[in-house]
Amino acid sequence: MSNPTLHQRCVAAYMTWREERHLPVMKFTGRDGAAMKAILAYLLKLTEGDEERAEAGLQFILSNWKHLRPFLQTQFELPRIEKYLVEMIDNLNPHGTIGRTPKQAASEGLARAGSRVAEALARRATGRTAAGETTGTDQDS
Repeated sequence: MSNPTLHQRCVAAYMTWREERHLPVMKFTGRDGAAMKAILAYLLKLTEGDEERAEAGLQFILSNWKHLRPFLQTQFELPRIEKYLVEMIDNLNPHGTIGRTPKQAASEGLARAGSRVAEALARRATGRTAAGETTGTDQDS
């Protein structure tokens, strides 16, 4: 049997996350699959195509759901997560859990994935690559 794809791993993580929170059982539809694909495309863009970091970014968002503002916590269906993904990331960074210092993050039990996502967001905001080189692209605002 081959290894699961990024999409399959993230769908499994999302479904497990739903079960752990006792959310209603759902039938996974094409709309849900398309939303997950869009979420992963955005996370891959933020992590410069690194699948491991993109998956860790999704895991970080899900594991820190309680740190989102109350309205965002009610948006747990994949199409809604896709719609509010940028706002969710902004809510967790820089003034939320992703923006904490390494010492604070460790003391609060945050995953290393959070710092990776924060680094990717910071590089994106400054127009720099992981190696510190300027990308020369216009910044999205």
